[in-house]
Amino acid sequence: MKKEWFHSYFDESYGSIILDTILPDYTKNQVRFLQEALKPEPNASFLDLFCGKGRHALLLAKQGYTVTALDLVPSFVKELQLKAEQECLPIHPICGDARDLSFKNYFDHVIVLFTSFGYFSDEENIDLLSKIRTSLKPNGTCLIDIENRDYLLRFFCKEKWRKKSYGWLLERNTFYQNTSRQRTLRIVLDKHGNATESERILRLYSEHEILQMGQKLHLKPIQSFGDYDSSPCRSSSPRIITVFKK
Repeated sequence: MKKEWFHSYFDESYGSIILDTILPDYTKNQVRFLQEALKPEPNASFLDLFCGKGRHALLLAKQGYTVTALDLVPSFVKELQLKAEQECLPIHPICGDARDLSFKNYFDHVIVLFTSFGYFSDEENIDLLSKIRTSLKPNGTCLIDIENRDYLLRFFCKEKWRKKSYGWLLERNTFYQNTSRQRTLRIVLDKHGNATESERILRLYSEHEILQMGQKLHLKPIQSFGDYDSSPCRSSSPRIITVFKK
């Protein structure tokens, strides 16, 4: 059986090339948006799925929320755990597969950020959303942030070069219309000319698909945003950030 792409895509290099280059102010703006969109009560509980190194979880915990943070990459989870312990923050890091989620009526809010929804088969993606619903308390909310398929196809970029401190990052994209999936081949070239490759295969969604999926699972759509500036979601919006209520 072929190994699933995310087991090799998310590694130490992804942490240094992508996660460690995200500016702190960008994360602060995202957390500010989360608070405005979800309106959490003081001491509310959060589940941060696909948390990476926990940049959102750390800020949420610093503001008094209790956070459970789950990611598949052991080194990311370990780094988050060390930071949480050093700063005495109410964070419970878990290393595991989101498909094994087994909480029931436990969280006030679940967040799935940074285009982390759509990693699996269509059936598994739906099952994951169902498990997210099960993990929510009655009247709890979940927020899912993904790239907008309509926008990506309108401005589809087959190849993109980016200059980095370590050399160059090349991304080559292919869209498969019959499965609505985008394959991204990531090639990292260091200053010595050495190249490493990895690939991401992501299910892309339009707004109506995400809304229909939630409604089938008895999740009530509250609002959809087109970006972290709180603009309404349209076909021309770069993102789909949807809030559902249980």
